[in-house]
Amino acid sequence: MALGDTIHEALFGNAQTVPEANENTIGMDEIPVFSNFDDESNGNKRKRVGLIANDIFERQMEVFGSWPKRVEDQLFVIDENYQVHILDTPAKLIAFFDSKAKVEWSKNDDCISQLRYYEFLRTKVERFDAIETVPHFPPRPNTYYAHPPLPQASGDHLNTLLAFFTPETEHDRSLLKAFFVTLLWGSEPGIKPMFLFRGPENDSQPEMNGRGVGKSTVVQIAGELVGGTMSFSAECRDFSKTITRLLSKDAMQRRLCLLDNLKTMKLSWADLEALVTSPVVSGHRLFNGEGQRPNNLIWAITQNGPTLSSDIAYRSVIIRLARPEHGPNWRSNVLAYIRENRWNILADIQALITSQNGENDD
Repeated sequence: MALGDTIHEALFGNAQTVPEANENTIGMDEIPVFSNFDDESNGNKRKRVGLIANDIFERQMEVFGSWPKRVEDQLFVIDENYQVHILDTPAKLIAFFDSKAKVEWSKNDDCISQLRYYEFLRTKVERFDAIETVPHFPPRPNTYYAHPPLPQASGDHLNTLLAFFTPETEHDRSLLKAFFVTLLWGSEPGIKPMFLFRGPENDSQPEMNGRGVGKSTVVQIAGELVGGTMSFSAECRDFSKTITRLLSKDAMQRRLCLLDNLKTMKLSWADLEALVTSPVVSGHRLFNGEGQRPNNLIWAITQNGPTLSSDIAYRSVIIRLARPEHGPNWRSNVLAYIRENRWNILADIQALITSQNGENDD
């Protein structure tokens, strides 16, 4: 799969990047005061006079720069470790202000309350459609990428990761590599293929019917590289529940979905087909009503010997795994390798995608 044929390095310069960790840092001897009022003198007395929201916002920009920002209807900030913090209550917003300033917030009648300023701020700050904790190449528009800069690519780290797995043929090895590359491919929403993982065609243990070759494990380990995997059951017939999970707070920064261990011999799921091709995932979000997210999801399916509908077959990349001979520490070893080399692996994938032909190491 020559992903690089449609992805060009020239598009890479449009990334939304995380600010330097020391942006807007303030020395302990220079802690500013941030307030919703001014002190005015009246003879020997001083009086607090409330500020309008725009004046408070100008002071906020002086102290906190462009933070917080907004994703959908929620405010968020990024800390020095690139961790995302959702400020979904006025108290959390004020706590963020407390981290860099001495906050004095008057409750006088002519002063804007914390709740009112919180609602004002949601209409004022820079807005993004999504936050991603690992990159896309090319970056998706109106997306905030909260991750450290990638190191220089060598190509060795991705190849070492792939060597942990046992695809059945060299062709399957190339397709497995394409699967990992697709996790970072910043394509237009709704055009990514699904990936179907199957057992070997010539199994040394035919009585196992493809079980025990590590199909689910490959997907779960790939998820460790990009922030986790969302697992779903084919037994769930209420697809609205799947949408609600995809729109939950914990799922918003995950992009890999696993439909695991399908039992049916005839896979035809109209809702899934529609979801894979839709540019936006839209539906009910718990406690928030209607919710949306850009459809940057990648779906992986595991099944032993399925017969596919024509629509799903057309959109699926089939990868066969050979029966492995892993030692008892194999899983812990591969996870340790990802933890130690995650950003180097991602840099290797970036180099593949942004190359002119996407076939450097194939």
